[in-house]
Amino acid sequence: MRKKIFLPVMLLLSFMQVWAQTKWDRPMQLKTCSIDVKADMFTATTFIEMEFYNPNDKEIEGLYRFELKPGQAITAFQLDLFGKYRDGSIEEKWKATNAYNTIVGKRIDPALLTMESPDHYSLRIYPVPGKGSRKITMTIQQLLKTETNKLHYWLPLNIDDMVEQFDLNIAVESSRSAPSTKPGLIAAHAFNSAASHHTLSWNANKIQLKSPIAFSIPLSATQEFCARQNGSQTYFGLRFKPGIPLEYAMQPRNITVYWDASASSAKRDIDKEINFLRQFISYHSITELTLITFSHKVIDKVVFDKPNASSSRWYQYLRNFDYKGATQLGAVDLSGIQIDMILLFTDGNNTYGKAKPKTG
Repeated sequence: MRKKIFLPVMLLLSFMQVWAQTKWDRPMQLKTCSIDVKADMFTATTFIEMEFYNPNDKEIEGLYRFELKPGQAITAFQLDLFGKYRDGSIEEKWKATNAYNTIVGKRIDPALLTMESPDHYSLRIYPVPGKGSRKITMTIQQLLKTETNKLHYWLPLNIDDMVEQFDLNIAVESSRSAPSTKPGLIAAHAFNSAASHHTLSWNANKIQLKSPIAFSIPLSATQEFCARQNGSQTYFGLRFKPGIPLEYAMQPRNITVYWDASASSAKRDIDKEINFLRQFISYHSITELTLITFSHKVIDKVVFDKPNASSSRWYQYLRNFDYKGATQLGAVDLSGIQIDMILLFTDGNNTYGKAKPKTG
C-alpha cells in the first residue's frame, strides 16, 4: 500500500525571517484542541482542530507525531493561513516531500502530514513564529467494529502537553439505548439522550490528554438500519444478524468421495490427500466409504465397509490408480445421492465438457 500524505494546495504566506535562524524538526506544544465526533450504527467521523505553540524566541519548523487505531483513515487536512483554512491534497510520499522542500526553499508556508508507518503519522508546519502558534484541522473516518454485540469507538490520545483549552462534542445517532463511556478520558461522563439522538459535551482547561476517548454503542440482537440523504439521493446501510448458529456439529457416518483420476490430477499431492482422508475417517468413525473415480466420465464406484479397519485396501486402491484422460467436472452427479457427506478431491482444472457438477 502506498503511503499517503496531505499537502496544502494554496500556500500564500511569505515571510521575511532570516533563513539561518530557523530551527528544524522542533517539537510543538499543543495549546488548544477541539474534537467533534459524529457516529451512527456503522461509521464515525472525527473532526479535530489543533493549535500548536512555539515556546522558542525564534521561528521553527514544528514537528508533531501521533498515532491512530487500525481502520482509522485521515480523509482531509487543512492549514490556517491568515485566519482562513486552506485544503490539503493527497499525494505519494516522495512527491509530497519534494514539493514541501521546494516550497520551504521559496519561503512560503507549507504543512506536511505523512504516514511514517501503519497508523503512525508525523506533522510538519513551517514556519511557526517565535512565541507564536499555527492551527490545523484534520478529518478522520472509520467503519466501527463490532465486538460482544456492541460497536466500539476509540481515539488514542497520548499528549504530554498541558493543553490550555479542550473542547469535546460527541453525537451518536442510535435507535437503541444510550452509548456508554469506557475507561479513558471520558470515563466519568455520561451521554444525554433525546429519542434516538445521544450527545456528550465537555470542556476543560489546563488538562493533559493522556488517555483515549472511548465509548461503545449497543447493537440490536437482530438488525440495524441507517439512512442518509444526499441531495435527491438516499443511501442506506443494513446490518442483519440471522438467528442461526455460526457452526454446526458434524456427525457423518456414511460418506461419498468423488476422486479426480484424470491425467492432470496425477500431479496433485496424492499421499497428502489420502492421509487427510484417513484422519477424517478415523476421527469421525466412518462406517461406510463410497469411492467414485472420474475423469471425463465416471470410471468406477467402490464401496468399503468399516473403512478405518480396512484402510490399506482403499488407500492402496487410490494410490495405485492409473491416472489418465481429460477432466470433466460435469461428470460429477450429486443430485441423487443420499449420504451424510460428500467430499470432492480434484485440481479443479476442467479440460473437457461441462465445468460444473450437477447439484442436488
